[in-house]
Amino acid sequence: MRVDVREQVAVAMSVRGQLGESGANTETMMGALAAADDLGRALWRMRYGEVSRRAGMDRAVALLTKRVRALGPKRRTGLRDHSPAGSRELGADVFTLMARRAVWEWLGDRCGECHGAIVGEIQDATHPLGGRLFCCIACGGTGRRRYPDAERAGALRLPVEVYRRNWARQFAAVLAMLDRFDGDTERRVRQQLAPVAQSKNVA
Repeated sequence: MRVDVREQVAVAMSVRGQLGESGANTETMMGALAAADDLGRALWRMRYGEVSRRAGMDRAVALLTKRVRALGPKRRTGLRDHSPAGSRELGADVFTLMARRAVWEWLGDRCGECHGAIVGEIQDATHPLGGRLFCCIACGGTGRRRYPDAERAGALRLPVEVYRRNWARQFAAVLAMLDRFDGDTERRVRQQLAPVAQSKNVA
């Protein structure tokens, strides 16, 4: 049975976990998380653990923005035109706004209809087996919430047509990047915990 390290880390980071689990176990889990990338740690602390989204958002956005800039349009022409009006005064450019929106969506990515279940069962007395399987229409079976382009464009302070033409693919790439960091963090934590698990098995 595969151990859910996200759940283990969440318990270790929670007040209940610190009170209910041994101090050594908590330190082991937190030590394993500390070995992960700084962005991965920031994301996990918000999504699975101790840091509130409001408190952790700025750090996660700052770390992600550095990486998002590398995905910027290859052609410098137009980048200035696509920057949000008044971004200098607000201290936020399109990359920062994109990073903030992406983190926000990643944290709230569960479908509002099926809540991530993707496939469920409808009770049906007329069906020979008493029910039938269905696939969530809202998320198309992905389990993830869908956000309209107009909403994303508004968050980036861009016209919808500009967002669709120049930024939609980049935004999708940023969301995929967050998924990769999530997966990389899981692998790193598992690697760190492997020697501990082996020592326990030997004992």
